[in-house]
Amino acid sequence: MSNSIPFGRARYRAKSLRQTRADNNAALDHYSALTGNAGPERAIVAPKRARRASIHPTESQIQRAVIHWWRLAHARFGLPETALFAVPNGGARDPIAGSMLKAEGVRAGVSDLLLLVPRG
Repeated sequence: MSNSIPFGRARYRAKSLRQTRADNNAALDHYSALTGNAGPERAIVAPKRARRASIHPTESQIQRAVIHWWRLAHARFGLPETALFAVPNGGARDPIAGSMLKAEGVRAGVSDLLLLVPRG
């Protein structure tokens, strides 16, 4: 919740510009109905754009599919399910968490998935 601030026990989320304008227009409509006056000029609220469905899976979706496949296929390779795991290197972090992870050995450019296979 990037645009929320603590407000008592509940959290308050700031309204978007679209929602604020829609609320103001609803208030003007109510005022106009009560008084019979046209009231002040209304703010124009553009219609929401339709989201385009992506035909390409995201990196996260691909990674989840690989992990799901591994859960079903690991026995065929004679390896435990835990031989394939994710390395959580990515993601936005605040500077303190980033410096702690760097001190712990997190490195840029490391693969997202790691498969440990014993070689004699």
